[in-house]
Amino acid sequence: MEAELSVLFDDVRILQMGRMFQLAVTFVVLYDHVLCCQQEVDLIWNKSKSLVSYLYFTTRYWGDAISIISAILFMGSTFSVNTCRILFHFQSYGPFVPVWASQTIMQLRIYAMYRKSNKILAFTGAFFVLEIAAICTVLALNFDHALTYTNEAIPGLLNMCATSTINRSFTAIYVPIFCFELLLFVLAIFVVLKHMKNTRTIAGKKLHNTMATLVKYNTIYFFVEMAGCGIAATLYLGLPSIYLEITNSVLIATSIILGSRLVLGTRNFYSDPSVEDGSDLSHETSLSPTFTQPSSFGSLSSHIEMSMIGGKGHHLDTSDDAV
Repeated sequence: MEAELSVLFDDVRILQMGRMFQLAVTFVVLYDHVLCCQQEVDLIWNKSKSLVSYLYFTTRYWGDAISIISAILFMGSTFSVNTCRILFHFQSYGPFVPVWASQTIMQLRIYAMYRKSNKILAFTGAFFVLEIAAICTVLALNFDHALTYTNEAIPGLLNMCATSTINRSFTAIYVPIFCFELLLFVLAIFVVLKHMKNTRTIAGKKLHNTMATLVKYNTIYFFVEMAGCGIAATLYLGLPSIYLEITNSVLIATSIILGSRLVLGTRNFYSDPSVEDGSDLSHETSLSPTFTQPSSFGSLSSHIEMSMIGGKGHHLDTSDDAV
């Protein structure tokens, strides 16, 4: 009897810890939004809107809503079982919307790095659809069919929304994410190596400033996302399922903050007048492929063109850009 009570109180403690952790994560997401508020006004709201702008709004504001609803879900103690089911479904499917928005931005960057190749866009788009289908399948199998919902996590002791134990096969949800992120990363590295091969300076091979910026954010995004997925999958397999909401909270916050800062960081680079693309490039190279980048400030058709002109080195053609 004493052992059973000990286990019971341990479960109560973990659930309460999960509540506080979710509240803390929500605060971190909202606090990060406040910190970036001025940048958002300057770089998003005060500029002409583009597809990337709306993807940013999706990542940031949908992410805020998900965080707040998740906090309400675990802090509330008066919800009906049906309300708990609805909130859990929203909390399980909802966090992937910012992830998919960020991945769409990454696809547009790959599209730009490959000189606006429709083949590359179609290639990544096809795998993107497959990734979404795989994720939704795993979610449906677990949250629509395998789980039961309750508004009494521990009857008589703790009233809050909870579910039955999530099957460890749920970790399969990270496989399509990993595969698609790896595909985007490999495509980015491939075009960068090709770019470096054709771009030489006196000191050796050097990346064009704009290309270097794209590579930097692609690399950061890839490794942070992969680290998050790896850690979450390891915890899922190694810890009791009662801890899962804690790891989920961290992953949601990471995706929202990373995706939002991805856009703001790149736009800040393009808006910085002190950036001189190619000021340190040699004039010796005469020919090299052209790379185009969709403008962050105008429509998708607007672009920044990076080209090598004989005897003039790299330059940025921003004639139809709103930079």
